[in-house]
Amino acid sequence: MITATETVTLFNAIQDKAERREVFLPTFIEGVAWHETEAVQADNGAVTGARKVVIRIPITASVADGKTYVPFSKFREMAADEAAKHWTIRDEDVIILGHVEVAAPIADALTYLKKSGGRPYIITAHIDNTRRGSTAVQHWHIEGV
Repeated sequence: MITATETVTLFNAIQDKAERREVFLPTFIEGVAWHETEAVQADNGAVTGARKVVIRIPITASVADGKTYVPFSKFREMAADEAAKHWTIRDEDVIILGHVEVAAPIADALTYLKKSGGRPYIITAHIDNTRRGSTAVQHWHIEGV
C-alpha cells in the first residue's frame, strides 16, 4: 500500500525576464507518496549505480501559500511575480524530499540542493492523472533520477 504522508519541495524553472536568466521558484507540498529506489546497471562490463524516484501527488495534497496548479504551457507565459502564485510540473524541474527553505528564487536549484546535503532529483517524466476518476484516485505522477 502506498501512503501519501511525505512533504516535498518542488522547484519550478521560469525565465526571469528582468534578469534575463532562468530561476527556480520553490513550492512546498504535503501529503505526497514518495518511493525511492537504488539499483546497479551493467553496460558492456561496467557497473554503475542508479537511483530513481516515483512520486504521486494526490489532488487533495496541501500546497503551501495557497498556490494553485497550472499546466506548464500557461506557467511559462507568466511573469515571475504571477508564477510565484502557482506551481506546475515540467520535465527537468527539480524535486527533493522534505521542506527545504530557500530565499526564493534561486538560480541553480540542483547545485544549491546538492551543496546543502540533500538528494535532489531531476524530473524525467510526469503524467497528469487528475482528469478522471474520483478525488480518491486523482493525482500527478512524477518520475525522476
